[in-house]
Amino acid sequence: MTSDPLPTPGAAVAGPSRRRFLGTSGAIVAGALAGGVPAGVWSPRPADARPTETAPVLYRRQVRSASPGQVFGVSGAGFATAAQARVWPLRGRDANGVPAQPPHDASPLDVVGVTADAVVLRAPAGRTETAFAVYVSSGDGRAWSQPFLVNTPDPWYLDMPTASAGDEVTVYGNDLQLGSTRPTVTLTRHGLTRSATVLKADRYQIRFEVPKGLNGDCTVQVSTGPAGARVTSSLRLPVIARTAAPRHEIDAVRDYGADPGGQQDSTAALQAALTAAAQARGGARVRIPAGTYTLTSKLRLPNGKGPIVVQGAGQDRTKLRMSADVEWSTDLPRNAPTDMYAVDSADDYGMLYLAPGDTPTEVRGLGFDTNERRMVAIELDARNNATIAQVTVENPLYPDDVWLYVGTFAIFGQNLRNLTIEQCDLHAGNGAFFVAVTDVRVQDNTFRLVYPRNPTDPNNPEHQADNDGVKVWGGRRLTVRRNRFGRGSDEFYYARAVQTGALRLPSQVAGVEDACGIEDCYYGENLIVDAGQPAGNCGEALVGDQINSAQGGRRPLPVSAATSTTISTTLVEFVMDDAKLDPIGTTVIILAGTGVGQLRKVVANTATTLILDEPWEAVPGTDSVFVVCATQQRELYVNNTIRSTPKYVGNYGASVLCIAAGNDFDSAGSVNANPPGFDWTGVSFISVMGGKDFPVIDVSFYNQVRDNRITGGLATLMYDDFTTLSPSLPPQPLMRGNVLAGNRVSNAASAVRLGTPYVITQPVGVMAELTVVTGNTGPGTVNTVQDIPWNHTVYDGPAGAFTDAGTNSIIA
Repeated sequence: MTSDPLPTPGAAVAGPSRRRFLGTSGAIVAGALAGGVPAGVWSPRPADARPTETAPVLYRRQVRSASPGQVFGVSGAGFATAAQARVWPLRGRDANGVPAQPPHDASPLDVVGVTADAVVLRAPAGRTETAFAVYVSSGDGRAWSQPFLVNTPDPWYLDMPTASAGDEVTVYGNDLQLGSTRPTVTLTRHGLTRSATVLKADRYQIRFEVPKGLNGDCTVQVSTGPAGARVTSSLRLPVIARTAAPRHEIDAVRDYGADPGGQQDSTAALQAALTAAAQARGGARVRIPAGTYTLTSKLRLPNGKGPIVVQGAGQDRTKLRMSADVEWSTDLPRNAPTDMYAVDSADDYGMLYLAPGDTPTEVRGLGFDTNERRMVAIELDARNNATIAQVTVENPLYPDDVWLYVGTFAIFGQNLRNLTIEQCDLHAGNGAFFVAVTDVRVQDNTFRLVYPRNPTDPNNPEHQADNDGVKVWGGRRLTVRRNRFGRGSDEFYYARAVQTGALRLPSQVAGVEDACGIEDCYYGENLIVDAGQPAGNCGEALVGDQINSAQGGRRPLPVSAATSTTISTTLVEFVMDDAKLDPIGTTVIILAGTGVGQLRKVVANTATTLILDEPWEAVPGTDSVFVVCATQQRELYVNNTIRSTPKYVGNYGASVLCIAAGNDFDSAGSVNANPPGFDWTGVSFISVMGGKDFPVIDVSFYNQVRDNRITGGLATLMYDDFTTLSPSLPPQPLMRGNVLAGNRVSNAASAVRLGTPYVITQPVGVMAELTVVTGNTGPGTVNTVQDIPWNHTVYDGPAGAFTDAGTNSIIA
């Protein structure tokens, strides 16, 4: 892999300087390099230079990707309009050891624009991405920032919490591959390093095989080759011995008399087999031969004394079926709106209940038919280390006098970690519903989804489909890949393939380190067809929704005091040690004032002070305003194929550091007859404001909509408003540092839309700062529409194709 060479020190750069400053009047002013240095010529700093100004600070937690020749923004503090920038290619070097100051062979980098809290730069030209470090100077050019790394590998999470030699593990993140050069992965334990075999790689994932010869916690190192960089990540992979096979064999027919003909009630026999397996030292395999087995109540699988496998003869050959004589779940009311949000051993919601415990457990090769008698087929209650594989669930319908908001479920799991659902066929209202989970993999399944009510039916309390293939309320390290989502009925519909949000993952369940809203997720390589219901407000393909926050959260808070690792306010009181209301795991976002644009996670708190996971790069002052949000954070919506779906891929609500990239979206044929290029169709991140007595806000910071192919939709950043306040003015910008780059749009009025779908009848204030729009292509003469006051938007596209109602925009 090669790239165009960067300028050498002292060499002239072709053409004049492209520096432009963002003036307070909104005008764009051309400027010259400060300090008497001719435009385009780099002059080395004298060895005895003494800084006379403070170097700017470049924040680490923000977008750090840039394509060759495209503009990118960097948030920070202390920028001067006369700032210079230098770039230093890493060329495969260790990104953890980049020099703190510009090396002698660093080259000038084009500064496109500057504000007090951001600088806009243009990436070096070339044929493919390269990893590089950026340094920005003080106004006098004598003090330089610490390096800001661009396109360096950024591993987020591993899809497996533990692994054994020979297992396949995937690391997910950003910039894990540059160009066509295959990255490398090495694992190190106590100085012993082994190279892993890379099986598959792209920009957002590397799948590798765990090498032999290691045991214990291993550090993970990723290298993106000679044009990239090498990173020793903070990720740890515990390499363990492979779980032994169960020691005992149990045959439910031979040993306990279960009836494969379905004539007799097999509940007691199957329950006895499961209980015996849980009591067997060294574990047991319960074989259920081919046939149909009648159940009259829920089966319960206790925690065991060794690994347990419940195995049928095949998902189409061994079937467990609820008796027609059984009444629908009596725990749920009749003729009244209801739903199910938790399970336990005593409820009569399900067919098979996996009790709390850590015993490795598999349920494999079985079919479950609720026979319209149960809310859910399989319940997992704090059951860790479980696998549901090659299972079929039939649970689409339920009695007419049952009024469910979202319909039935195939699988429900709560308060658990390390779950795999794979190669299943799930025909139900909802495929899988998870509450407070970590390390979950949903892969290679078929979801046939149906909400068996029409919008006008009196037994439809939601008056539209509101069901999902995968629904998650609070989770971390979620992987939803290579699944097929579609309608399970010619008559009825489904709302969405994946929806996450609603509740947080509390520290009381997952620990302080993993507490969050929804974080570290991959939704990729899925096929999504026919989401949505006619005339319904649904049809999102993949969506991260709003999340209930901590007490005092989702509202602007003035800073009363701050230290390097804390922030305080006197406007609200925070709750301590409360799974629903305490702020641990939420994200602090500086909206305005000193330190604007910084992000930190909350790890502890008092009534007025939040303790943070990392020191501030610029300590906020009493002029600062912040918000505490449970966010959708570090999510990858990538490489999905979406067909006949009317709405969008992306997040509706608080969203930070998420990426929607490489998706192939076509709305043609969707059941909602939206016009081509409808504002809610395509790939989008949406900020929201509500509230009655004060603003309640969901912000979008540092998200990317990149390299998508969109037909009949748009690449968008949107603002939605539910507040009853008047005038409806956002207290501070709700969006910052988001990027829309390289999207290809057809059958729409423009490629990009920045704004709101509503007619604005009053001033709306500034919605966003430092939005970067670069390299997008569309079908007509208008490339980008910005229809409400967004500030400091950076547009890099066809000349004259930017419809701009913003302020201080920069045309790069």
